Amino acid sequence: MAATEVDHEDEEHIIIPGAWRHEPRWKDVPRPAARGRATVDARRQREHVKDYFISPVGAGNWQQKMVGPVLPGAVEERRESEADDED
Repeated sequence: MAATEVDHEDEEHIIIPGAWRHEPRWKDVPRPAARGRATVDARRQREHVKDYFISPVGAGNWQQKMVGPVLPGAVEERRESEADDED
C-alpha cells in the first residue's frame, strides 16, 4: 500500500486525505424491515424445528429429565393460543 493511499499528517499536523477517499464507496446492504422481529417464514421454520424436537422421533432421551414432564393439554392449549394470534 502506498503512503498516499491512506490519510496522513503533514509537519504542521494537518490531515492530508488519502487516495482511498476518492474511490467509489461500497453500496449499503439493505436492512430488514423490522429489526429484532422474525419473519413469518422464520417463525414457521422455528415452529417446525420445535415440533420435531418435542416429538418421539426427534426428542433426546435426556430432554424430559431436564424440563420435567409436559402435560399434553398444556401443549395443545398453547398451540390454539398461537393459532388465534396468527389470525
